[in-house]
Amino acid sequence: MIPGVHKYVDIGVGPMHRGKRKSSEVNPALLDKMGERLTFEQISVGLYDALSRKRQNVLARDCPLETIERFRQEELDHLGLLERSLRHLGRSPAASCASAYLAAQASLGLQKLVQNSETSFGDSLEAMVIAAATDNLGWELLISLALQAGLDDMAWEFCGALREEQIQLSTLRSWVEDLALHEKIIPPEYGERSA
Repeated sequence: MIPGVHKYVDIGVGPMHRGKRKSSEVNPALLDKMGERLTFEQISVGLYDALSRKRQNVLARDCPLETIERFRQEELDHLGLLERSLRHLGRSPAASCASAYLAAQASLGLQKLVQNSETSFGDSLEAMVIAAATDNLGWELLISLALQAGLDDMAWEFCGALREEQIQLSTLRSWVEDLALHEKIIPPEYGERSA
């Protein structure tokens, strides 16, 4: 079992969508945070696209392109899960919410860094660790809010997304650490210095 998921996995429920609820019956914080996750998952797909392009231009055998593409697909799957879940609650996935706007604004720096062609693959990986950590926290909160709302089936499905996000975070962190420890990434300020 992946560390940190155990408190969510033992809720003993199965697949979602046994009965629809109206969005007026659901905690507004849950809907707001679902909108936030939806926005962040869309952004994550773009981040993985940019990382994939950078990975194609470097020799980084320890960071397989196939793994980056799998992570991107997982983000798309999470996006679909959130869209279905919002519809299940009677809410349009296109509806705007305050937290979605904040997530988009907060992630601008990450997007600029990863999408910048002059930023190294290693620097982009570090930005992806920040994005993955944010994603993990967001899914944990969604699970708690869904359980609080009595949406155990939905929380169960969110646990699957959290497990994938935890693997992404762990993998990205190990790549950053491996590249740094083996001096595959040398920050510019530590390059050749004149005496």
